Amino acid sequence: MDIQSLAQVEQIIAQLYGNVDSNSAQEYLQALQKQQYAWELAPQLLASESVNSQFFGAHTFQVKISRDWHTLPPDRKEWVRNELLRWIVRLSNGPMVVITKLCLALTAFALQAVPEFWTNFISDFFNYLHTESMTISAQNQYQPLFIELPLLEFLTIVPEEVLRADLIGERKAKVNQELIDSIPRVMSMLRNLLSAHHGYSERDIILKQKCLRCLQSWIQYGVPFEMLHLLIDHVIALFSVESMNDVATEVLVEFISQTRITYYQDTVCEKILQCMTGDWAKSQITRAINDGDELAARNLCRLMTTFGDNFTNYVAINFLRQDIVVYLEMMLMFAGFPGYFGQDQEISFFCGRHQFFSYCHSDP
Repeated sequence: MDIQSLAQVEQIIAQLYGNVDSNSAQEYLQALQKQQYAWELAPQLLASESVNSQFFGAHTFQVKISRDWHTLPPDRKEWVRNELLRWIVRLSNGPMVVITKLCLALTAFALQAVPEFWTNFISDFFNYLHTESMTISAQNQYQPLFIELPLLEFLTIVPEEVLRADLIGERKAKVNQELIDSIPRVMSMLRNLLSAHHGYSERDIILKQKCLRCLQSWIQYGVPFEMLHLLIDHVIALFSVESMNDVATEVLVEFISQTRITYYQDTVCEKILQCMTGDWAKSQITRAINDGDELAARNLCRLMTTFGDNFTNYVAINFLRQDIVVYLEMMLMFAGFPGYFGQDQEISFFCGRHQFFSYCHSDP
C-alpha cells in the first residue's frame, strides 16, 4: 500500500470517527496497522493534538504488540516499552480513553515480554511513575500530574488481562508470581487512597471510583482475605455515598461472591449486615417504594439478594437475631414494587429463599 504522510493518516482517522465513508477509512487503517512502519507511526500519532489520533496511535501499539510481536526486532523491544511508559506519563492528565488504551498496550507488552525481557513489570511501573512524576512536577509546579489515574488503570487492567490470557509454562508462572508479589503494595496503595479524605471534589470522586474498580479487579484475581478485610471497611463507608454507590456495590457483590470467603463467614456477615441494615439503607428502600423508583433501590437489592444466596445458612442459624430480622423485613419490602411476577420482575425476587427454607427444614 502507498505510504501516506502523517497529516494524510490523521485525515483518514478523522474520517473513521466521522460520518463520511468510515468503512473505507477503517479498511485502510487496518491495512496500515499490518505494515512494519506502523511501529514507528504509533508514537507520531500519540504526539498529535487530536484525541482520535492519540487513541488510534495507542490502539496501533496494542494491535502490533498483540498480533505482530514476532515482527519486532529484539533490539527494539526496549524502545517500545519506553515509548509506552513515556506517553502514559505525558498524557496522564489527558483523555481517559487514551490512557486506557496505552495501559492495555503496556499490559499486552508485559505479557509478551515475560520472562525473557521484563519480569517485574508491576513494580517497575510503580517505580517509573513515581520517579517521572516527581521530576515533571519539579519542573512544572503549576500543573501537577494526575499520575494516580494511569497507575490505577494499569493495575485494574493487568489482573483482568492475566485471567483472560492463554498463558502457559514458565511465562504463566512468572506472570502470576509478579502479581502475587505485588499484592501487598497494591493493597497498601488502595487503602491509603480510599482512606484519604479530601472532600468530594470531581478529582476525589474519580480517584476513589478508580480505586474501587481496581480493588474489584484484584478480588476477582484472588487476593487473600487477610489483605482484604480492612479495605472492605473503606468500601462499606463509601457505599452510602451517592457518587460511589454503584462501584461500591460492584466491589461488595464481588467480595461476598468469592467461594473462599465462606471460611470467614462470621466476620464477613457482620460487616455486610451493618452496611445493609443501617439507617441509610432503610431510608433508601422506603423512599424508593414511596416514589415507585426501582432504580434507586436496585444496588441495595442486588447486594442483599447476593448476600442471601451465599450465606443462607448464616441467615437461618441466626434467624431471630435483630439485624437478621431487619434484613428479612427489608427483603420483604422489595415485594412492594408494583407489577406481575416474572413479566415485570426487576426488584422483587428472592433467589435464596428455596435454599433458606430447605436449610430451615433440614435435620440439625
